[in-house]
Amino acid sequence: MSSVTVETDGHVLLIGVDRPAKRNAWDLAVIREVGQAYDRLAADDDVRVGVVFGHGDHFSAGLDLAEVLPAVQRNGPGVLSGAGRHDPSGLWAAPAPKPVVMAAQGIAFTLSVELALASDSVVAADD
Repeated sequence: MSSVTVETDGHVLLIGVDRPAKRNAWDLAVIREVGQAYDRLAADDDVRVGVVFGHGDHFSAGLDLAEVLPAVQRNGPGVLSGAGRHDPSGLWAAPAPKPVVMAAQGIAFTLSVELALASDSVVAADD
């Protein structure tokens, strides 16, 4: 089962991190799947904008350190670059060439800050 939902609504690509039990913390699979969604955003001529959000009460607790830290220790920080040509955080490669909106609610820690900085716009709930 995927931890990322990707669906099109008109000209909008909705990219949702769906790990509410982990407060939507990003493990290696989420990093890869969101990167692939950004590639889809870049390639699909019918899509004009992407919206990244978290399912449940929180946008994201950041990286799932229980999984990610051992992988970084074994393979170096490049493991965080994902598999796509476009990097949602903008740290390893260019973010998507189309506008991206980050829709945040609840907590938004660590990696969430990089995502916000790489996004074209951030819409944040008051919680």
